[in-house]
Amino acid sequence: MNIDYENNIKYCKELGQKGILLQKKNGSMPEGINGPHRHIMTPIRNTAHWSILFAFLYNLTKDESYKVASYKCYGYMFEKEHKPIVGNFISRSDERRNKYNGLVGPAWIIESLYYSIKYYSDPIILKHLTEYIDLFSFDEEKGLWYNLNEYGENDGFELTFNQQVWFTSVVAMSNTFINSEKIAERVNIFFNKLDERSFLKNNGLARLIVKQDFLRNLKYSLINIRKKSVKSKEVPYHIFTLVALAEFYIINPNHSFFKTKKFKKMIALLEKEDFIKKNLNNNEFSYGYNLSGFELAFVSKTFRLRVNDDFIKNECSFQMSEDFNIVDKETFLARNYELIRLIR
Repeated sequence: MNIDYENNIKYCKELGQKGILLQKKNGSMPEGINGPHRHIMTPIRNTAHWSILFAFLYNLTKDESYKVASYKCYGYMFEKEHKPIVGNFISRSDERRNKYNGLVGPAWIIESLYYSIKYYSDPIILKHLTEYIDLFSFDEEKGLWYNLNEYGENDGFELTFNQQVWFTSVVAMSNTFINSEKIAERVNIFFNKLDERSFLKNNGLARLIVKQDFLRNLKYSLINIRKKSVKSKEVPYHIFTLVALAEFYIINPNHSFFKTKKFKKMIALLEKEDFIKKNLNNNEFSYGYNLSGFELAFVSKTFRLRVNDDFIKNECSFQMSEDFNIVDKETFLARNYELIRLIR
């Protein structure tokens, strides 16, 4: 797969300069509304996203303005009002929802800190990262992580499939620096049980929840079988989940999960170009939120999908064109950091 590095780097630099202008004096970046989910958010999530782009650009250019911007992001994130000492980051202020945004809110913060260590080798941030991951509880029998609330209490299992996969993936990435046997064991247990936890449709499309007992799975299927809101999410989040799996694959390509029938079905689905375009076009959860064009390219590059090179190039070009519906411009801009996976 041929990557247009020069154009992608140019795009990242232009975005980085825009980000520096958007950054507030307190280090925060503009908060969004969690895309089409339309939640009331704090700046934490988007600030974490932007910090990754700033750190990447500093490593690439050695321009100190990017380093200053990224450290201002970290400073904002770790203020006590946003990160209680023993609790979770407050990513959401919507009274209808939890404040920590499930496991994906923490996953995005962990990803941010991972890149900080990757590009700055900062021991203080490594300490923050290690202590933060240690706050989360894991059920070894079920192979699932518990949510953590802002008071430091377990808040039940997170049953959203992509969130469990994403959280474990970024924890595994972080452990390449932390080198914890406990973390390594938990990651291994999770992926060893992922085959039985993967709840797929017959065509290989991942459902939005983890696989549970028969009655719960049946109830979910019957309730959601005709819901347009669920159907519109499934393909973009299928690709989003595979991004996390690709990140883990880079670390551990020989893990047994990547030899399972379920994983192969998940991958094979992305090789059906007509199916992908049909389900991504005019979908507010795809290009305008999950940045499916960049994500599809990264998954294709990592797993060597059997798709036409021009198809992937066109997906990247279309993603950059912004010629689609964007519900939440602030979060969309912040998530453009995802392009760095193709050029890092």
